[in-house]
Amino acid sequence: MITFRNALLAGAVVLAIGACAQPPAPPAAQVEAAGAPAARDYAAEIVSADGAIGVPADFDRWPTLGSWATASAGEGAPVDEWHQVYVSPGGIESYLANGKFADGTVLVKDVRGFAAATLNTGHAHYPTEVAVRFVMVKDSTNARADHPLWGDGWGWALYNGTDTTTQAAPSYEEGCQACHVPATSTDYIFAEAYPVLRNGGPAATPSWANPAQ
Repeated sequence: MITFRNALLAGAVVLAIGACAQPPAPPAAQVEAAGAPAARDYAAEIVSADGAIGVPADFDRWPTLGSWATASAGEGAPVDEWHQVYVSPGGIESYLANGKFADGTVLVKDVRGFAAATLNTGHAHYPTEVAVRFVMVKDSTNARADHPLWGDGWGWALYNGTDTTTQAAPSYEEGCQACHVPATSTDYIFAEAYPVLRNGGPAATPSWANPAQ
């Protein structure tokens, strides 16, 4: 005869068996990863089928790789340019992990004018309008070696001012790479000048530094 007590015990056993039969819940990290969007392919967004390289629409929201204050007239001349370098999201992490940028990493450099003002903190200098804009796309395979804007592990492009329609470099050697020759040993990137690529490590003497300065 089935009593109320026996029925309760039987129900508890069934619930216990059912609980044991359920697969364990995946870790929260796996659940988060499963719902995460695919990594954005920034290079695919700006490189056309024929190898032309455009300007990323939102690059000024990317991580900043670093900045330069330069004198376009040469050594001893006053500083008159501000170079701001941006890197596509994930690019810094790939460099820190592998000592080089992963294929598809995009770098954008704005070369701007320079202005100054005396503030409470001192005589300050700041960037003004864009004069020239450079875009580089990492391609270690040199898949487009026959294209004038691709070679030596990178795609290269040059735009005047804020124009995003007319690529101004006739070839990467003539319009872009010449300025990067001092950094040939570090994949044409002045890596020692960017503290973020050292991940808190000590500053190294740049291979391209002028000992006289």
